[in-house]
Amino acid sequence: MGARVLVNYGIQNENTDLRIHVSVSNKTIYVFRTSSGKKEVEKGLSGAYPFRSVNSYGQRTAEGYIVPIPSIEGISIIEIPQDIFENAHFEEVIDKKNKEKEKGDKAVFVVVEMLKRDGLINIQLVPEKITDTDLQISGLDILVKTSCRIQVKCDLRAGITGNLFLQTAEINPMRLY
Repeated sequence: MGARVLVNYGIQNENTDLRIHVSVSNKTIYVFRTSSGKKEVEKGLSGAYPFRSVNSYGQRTAEGYIVPIPSIEGISIIEIPQDIFENAHFEEVIDKKNKEKEKGDKAVFVVVEMLKRDGLINIQLVPEKITDTDLQISGLDILVKTSCRIQVKCDLRAGITGNLFLQTAEINPMRLY
């Protein structure tokens, strides 16, 4: 059996730009800036939101706050296209206990496929107007850069509960990942 001690590991110490929670219950993703989620965790620390534990393998494996979806500043709610949802095959793990890695892998699959489709998930681009005359003459007028680090979470029932689970601690008892 792996470690039995919860480690301070969650949104509060992530080095990401965006969080995307995938809700299977309503075939929807919830996209928000990590900084907005961190603000809600701070509110949770002061008692604004319920604190919950998650149990797997007969032991406590995660802790965090139950945050109402509308409370998260700038959150976008996007329906997962039917073909992407079907190709994720969530039915293989939806009712199975202790399949966190597989659920997470399927959530990442959904987000990757949605990112491949123009306009489904908006990521802020940083355009830079080219002022170098030689580059302009060669046909380059604008250079677009993006660097976006994304954390994906499978939040199976968010669409039913109306809340997201913002994790602040976890263990990996079976050393599955």
